Amino acid sequence: TKTIIAQVDVLRGLVSAFSNFAEREKLCFTRTDINDLIGESIQLFSRQHEKISFQLEKGNLELVELDRNKIQQVLNNLLLNAIDACEEVESPTVNFDTKSKKINSRNYCEITIKDNGQGFDKNIIKNAFEPYQTSKKHGKGLGLAIVKSIVDEHKGEIAISNSNIGASIKIYLPTKQIQGDIE
Repeated sequence: TKTIIAQVDVLRGLVSAFSNFAEREKLCFTRTDINDLIGESIQLFSRQHEKISFQLEKGNLELVELDRNKIQQVLNNLLLNAIDACEEVESPTVNFDTKSKKINSRNYCEITIKDNGQGFDKNIIKNAFEPYQTSKKHGKGLGLAIVKSIVDEHKGEIAISNSNIGASIKIYLPTKQIQGDIE
């Protein structure tokens, strides 16, 4: 019940984000266990998609200062994309991996999401984070643009690529927000 209530709040935020894409909301940073957040998203989607094998390889991470609802929105969006990409795969898998990473003497949480689906369309991979870029029949092309915007608001980085089987997404989030970073 707790997960469903939290997810309803995330979905409300998602609807709001689509309608207010150009507007910036003030972020509400809290120290969060990113593995728990990923686990909540996996739990929600694994019940609806029992055919897909979802796994989380948890790294030993410190708490991450983030806007919980916004990052949950990122995770849900990326999970939905992975699920869509695995639609016609015989044994679909979506794997998460988290670990600590030091970049320029600053601590980051690295989140890797891999699926064994169709991968990113080669024609849009370079512009995948631009609005209205989609290879889906009924897609609006705003999902990855919103994901990138949220990661940017957290002073993080995101990169996508095709692996030998499916797609791979890496997200780097600073574990602590620097006061000058927060607007």
